Amino acid sequence: MQYEILARLSGAEGQELRMTELAESVYASQSGVTYQITQLEKAGLVRRRICPSGPRAVYAVLTDAGFATLERAAPGHVTAVRDLLIDVLTPEQLTALADGLGRARDRMLGQ
Repeated sequence: MQYEILARLSGAEGQELRMTELAESVYASQSGVTYQITQLEKAGLVRRRICPSGPRAVYAVLTDAGFATLERAAPGHVTAVRDLLIDVLTPEQLTALADGLGRARDRMLGQ
């Protein structure tokens, strides 16, 4: 989940997301994301920012060290996913997997 959090933050405007948005984007509970952000914060990869207009609005912000870590990890991550999942499935299986995961996602989002 930590890789996914770093990736989501790197693609967000200003490399930051409100904690609630981040939890929704990685399909995790608020408490689960809070725990992961705490671990990433301890490692210096993420910092928190409180919105001055509302103390309940907390943002996770990718640090320079977090971006550098993501850049180093990305090639190996992509290779591992391809080797372990994508390359072993037929095109028909990939289509079925994408369809099934899409339906599960829609159900989780209440659609």
